[in-house]
Order: sequence, then C-alpha cells, then structure tokens
Amino acid sequence: MKRASSSAPPKVTETRDVGCSDTHIDISGTDPKALKDALGTQDPDLIAKLIFQIRNATPSNYSNFSDSNAALAVLHAARPTDALESLLAVQMVAVHNLSMEFNRCCLLPGQSNEYIEMNLNRAIKLSRLFAQQMEALTRYRNRGQQNIIVQHVEVNASNAVVETVNPYGGRESLSSAPSLDGGSNEI
Repeated sequence: MKRASSSAPPKVTETRDVGCSDTHIDISGTDPKALKDALGTQDPDLIAKLIFQIRNATPSNYSNFSDSNAALAVLHAARPTDALESLLAVQMVAVHNLSMEFNRCCLLPGQSNEYIEMNLNRAIKLSRLFAQQMEALTRYRNRGQQNIIVQHVEVNASNAVVETVNPYGGRESLSSAPSLDGGSNEI
C-alpha cells in the first residue's frame, strides 16, 4: 500500500557548542508537514525524541547531520501513519545501520577469522531482525488481515459449482441459480 506524499523529506541542522561535545538538532526551519509525513506525528516532544534517536542510531565514528537527514529520508519514504509505526521505523533504521557497520568491519584489512566471523554473525542476526521488523510493520498496517490475490482462474462451465461460503463454517448450494450451460445446478 503506497502512501502519497506532497512534501519533500525533512532536513535538520546540527550545531555543537564550542568546547562541548553536546550536539543540538535544529528543526525550526523544517516544514511541519514534512516532519509529520516522515515521523507520523505532530507532537513536538515525540518528534524531538525520534530525531535524537535517529541521530544516535548511526555509529559514532561516521555520524554527522547528513546521516540524520538520510535517516529522515528513509522514514519519509516509509510513511509512518502513527507514533507506533514511527517507533518501529526508527528501530529499523538503527538495525540497518548496525548491520551495515558490522558488514563493514568484516572487510577491514588484517582482521582475524574470529573477528570476521563474530561481526558477520552479528550482521546476519540484525538482517534477520530487520526482516522480522518489516513483517511486523506490514501486519500492523494491515491490522492483522491477510489479503489473498487471485491472479488467474480458469473455470470449465460444465463442471462449475456455485456455492455461498459461510464465513462461520459450512456451505450453501445455490441450486436455484441458472446454470452456465443451461442444465441444472442440483448437486
């Protein structure tokens, strides 16, 4: 199910105080509709918390505000519709980032086989977790309903049986309905 959007992904800016390692994220110049599309909420406290979590979901060696903006672009593409979808989407960004970091560590030169295997196992577990999170998001969006799409059906009219399926069990024959081939619908 695609969700339409009329806005571009939101952008944030970051500042650091001189002599301090604290980072401040500024959303004052960000379009509120873009933030709502990306985060599924208009609550300013939740928006601030989610952006802070997105910022911290990137390994610290490489993190900068463009990583936050990239994560916001992913969330914008996911189109969370409420706060619960936003929470799951932020977790998914974190899981993806960590999985990619462990894959990167496997490729560093001079690594022992044990180190490579350890990081590869972590990446595999996180990739599986990401797939489970995708399934959870799909189930949540579908509210637990399963949809089955039939793409092609061939029916031979002389062998067709027309019945009403009762959702609570059992079937009822539609013997009074006209037959497709002019014969009787009696079973």
